[in-house]
Amino acid sequence: MTTNSSEGTWRARLATATRTARVAVGPAALAIAGEALRLAWATGGTVRGADADAELWWLRAGEVIADTGDELDLLHAAPHVKLGTGPTPVAELTDSPELRAALADLLAAVRDALRRYAGQSVSGRERLIATFAVVAAALAVTAASL
Repeated sequence: MTTNSSEGTWRARLATATRTARVAVGPAALAIAGEALRLAWATGGTVRGADADAELWWLRAGEVIADTGDELDLLHAAPHVKLGTGPTPVAELTDSPELRAALADLLAAVRDALRRYAGQSVSGRERLIATFAVVAAALAVTAASL
């Protein structure tokens, strides 16, 4: 399912998802985090870097997004992330500092939403798994910020 007509529209979609994730609480935060990870994955899958370093940057971003999704999938309260489903850009996106920043902001919002969920009064096992998801998201933010 493709949904954007321009890179600006796609970045606006990422910004909207970022704002939503920044205020998400409770079990809804898990679903919103999963949706944000699907958008992040779709973004990385459609960017062609200008050189090998840029291509490697986006591959690393995809790897840490997938790791975060894997951790999120372990939470009973979370719907499955199902990377590779959902909206995608209509055309290839151009690697740019603005696009990388939008991705980093989105991943930071996912990390914070997961942190809020982990801080709630959930069972010990659920809290531990949520903490692993927070760590994976934090690594994603670090990778996307480099």
